[in-house]
Amino acid sequence: MSIALYKYQEDGVEFLLSRGRCILADDMGLGKTVQAIRAVQSYPTARVLVVTNNVGKGVWEEECVKWGEAPQDVTRVRGSKPKRLHLLNLHNRWTIVNYTELRIHVEDLRRLHYDIIIFDEAHHLLNRKTQTTVAARRVTKASVGCFIYLLTGTPLLNRAQELWSLLNLLDPNRYSSYWRWVDENMIVADVEVGWGQRRRVFKEIVGPKDAAALKRDLSPLMLRRLKSDVLDLPPKTYQTISVDLEGEQLRVYKSMRDRMYAEIRAELEVNATTTLAQITRLKQIAVSHRLLDREASDIAGAKYDALLD
Repeated sequence: MSIALYKYQEDGVEFLLSRGRCILADDMGLGKTVQAIRAVQSYPTARVLVVTNNVGKGVWEEECVKWGEAPQDVTRVRGSKPKRLHLLNLHNRWTIVNYTELRIHVEDLRRLHYDIIIFDEAHHLLNRKTQTTVAARRVTKASVGCFIYLLTGTPLLNRAQELWSLLNLLDPNRYSSYWRWVDENMIVADVEVGWGQRRRVFKEIVGPKDAAALKRDLSPLMLRRLKSDVLDLPPKTYQTISVDLEGEQLRVYKSMRDRMYAEIRAELEVNATTTLAQITRLKQIAVSHRLLDREASDIAGAKYDALLD
């Protein structure tokens, strides 16, 4: 199947191909998955490991097939441990695991060489000390010379110090020391905690020394586009619509509300759990009184009607 890419997606594919190890940090919804797939397809014999969240495994499997990969070449790892090990050892072109399976099968994955490793939702790797990040480092180091694509829609510069973990994955020789990188790029302040003999001083990272300079330094390794940069979209429109309850829905709401008030007035002590549960029921009735009726075959109510309109 031949499906055309947008110009910005073609630029993203070219970026991945030209860098080999890099971060694609496009805004959500701009097609990071397809850009990575198209980049991989420039290497027809490459073996690829995709690490994503659990929901993302199915998405990657579907997208690979949609964009031209043979279904028998795409393995989504799942099931019992023996079944997962069997699927890992099929040595198919595409192997898709989640981050939990990355941790569990880190030794198995280290024994298998991959030409390209894709970390989708790469913000899972921002904490350099977690077992997930350590497992990712071990797997990438075992696949010597592999390409690494880190895909994330998270604005990474919001907590720039966490970037080091991703940079270390891409180039462990250049970004070998976390604190050296922090000293070079971050403002670090001393924070006092406690008093007297219990007084302690800790280092706290405030933010980048020069955000613009840091962004320029990262530009060879990271590409980020926003929807507003690449798509001609109209401005987002917000509209508040007031909906009045009426008929049977209003009757059920008033009945439940009056009964709740009567119970509260009669009690010397108000039970918070019970009261919150009653408030939740009132919210449900405000959407549709049939949400409380398990026998009802459909949903009805003023908000539902307004939604359909």
